[in-house]
Amino acid sequence: MLEEIAGLFDDLPTLCLTVAQKHIREDRLDVSTNERVFAALVALVETMLDEDGPEISPEQHGQLLFLTLVPGVTFAVALQVAFGVAMADANVPRFAELTTCLERVGLDADGDVVLPQPPPTFAPTARLLRGEVRRAIDIARVSRGIQVLRLTAALAPALFVVPIFCVLAWLHWARGQRPLAMAYLSAAQTVDPGSRMVTRLSELFMVRLPLWLCE
Repeated sequence: MLEEIAGLFDDLPTLCLTVAQKHIREDRLDVSTNERVFAALVALVETMLDEDGPEISPEQHGQLLFLTLVPGVTFAVALQVAFGVAMADANVPRFAELTTCLERVGLDADGDVVLPQPPPTFAPTARLLRGEVRRAIDIARVSRGIQVLRLTAALAPALFVVPIFCVLAWLHWARGQRPLAMAYLSAAQTVDPGSRMVTRLSELFMVRLPLWLCE
């Protein structure tokens, strides 16, 4: 499967994203390729979450789906939806570094970001992903994000839906809905029984709820 996905990247032209001008960060245009990818992701997600903007196009759902094939994007989307654009902007270089490190050792980031040995600068983000801090999520953004991502999943070919299901699972877990989170992981596992990301999220969800839900 990985070879097929890699072939798609080779055959496709440069990806163009449909984003609102107000969400473009000019200072992120002259940076490394990995950092530009994550900066573009931030703009796309904010555009899709904007309830005052135009209706989300099928092309935008496709662009988000395509980007989730990039290492680390699954969790970047989850954290951006839950904690806001300021969090996303702060994490752009961290996710770019993570991707570079994983590519260097030949890994594809399928869940490795939630595991024990991320790059040192990634540690604060990893703790957020594991729910180990008491930082309140933005309930309205999470609700909107779930609405948007459910439509993305509905439009996605089955082969590429697993990362979106994992984002949806994490968002439901983040707001205390563990049964719904596990249901999305079960659906993802049906599509890709060997997914490390699904396995590791399942282990995380079964062990704890995030600290921000605990008094």
